[in-house]
Amino acid sequence: ERRQPLGCARQHLNAQLARRRAAQLEHVQLAKIFARMGYTEAAKQEANIVPTPSARMLCRIDCRITATQAAISQRRPERAVKLLSEVAEILHRGIDCGALVDPWNILGFDGQFSLFPATENSVHDHRIDELITLMEEVFGLYSRAWAETAGGDNAELAEQIANDYRSLANWWRQFAAHEVSNVEAIDAFDAYNAAEHVARALKLWHAGGAAVGDISFWAPHAQMFDSAQAYALVIEALLDQSDHVAALGLLVHWLSEAERVPLEQGDSSFYRLTERWLLDVRRSDMPGDAEPLA
Repeated sequence: ERRQPLGCARQHLNAQLARRRAAQLEHVQLAKIFARMGYTEAAKQEANIVPTPSARMLCRIDCRITATQAAISQRRPERAVKLLSEVAEILHRGIDCGALVDPWNILGFDGQFSLFPATENSVHDHRIDELITLMEEVFGLYSRAWAETAGGDNAELAEQIANDYRSLANWWRQFAAHEVSNVEAIDAFDAYNAAEHVARALKLWHAGGAAVGDISFWAPHAQMFDSAQAYALVIEALLDQSDHVAALGLLVHWLSEAERVPLEQGDSSFYRLTERWLLDVRRSDMPGDAEPLA
């Protein structure tokens, strides 16, 4: 009937493997969703169902990323730094043991997964995209944590963040993901330099009194905004301080530099920040007993 040796057996085996993979992918995705929602135990339960170390390690990383975001929002930079160090440690262990894709595959195989020696028999390696997204998210969290500590008195913690960030950026840049045409990745040094400039500017801003609505303060520092991330970090800091006037001024400045600085790059988005600015302004103008907008 199948016109091939053991045709029915092979077909049955392929169907069973496909169903098993689909079921495992469901658990992996559920673990990721629970982790990003902050339900750590539920995420671990879903990840432990899949008998692969990659699922468990990625789940642990996702849980710590969510916890780091919460720590930064709660202005707990010490905890954020500790969690980010754990993320980097799990990441290195996952790559060393083979649970996560080897970053050298980005440069060595042009972001492709070779099914056979011939180039035309290769497919795009989606694990590379996931790793790049993860690294850029970690860099973004380091930048936020650095900006959070820049205006405080804890210079030692700010120095620790800078050293950890620089060390991770140096390690990641050796794989030259930003030089490979088949993948979209930012230069780790660009991200680090942008965060450094922003931290320095925010420190000066706090030292100057952090006056709300003081647009003129940022005029001498306009040259430091050479990337989307630099704009995004400062604007987010200003919005956290409810400085809508200065935030609007930087948003307009970013828009005027659109030919030089992209309006969207990685997690840094002009459109998302504009929407947040508008919602914050509308919320601040609402009466105290009014219902919040959905």
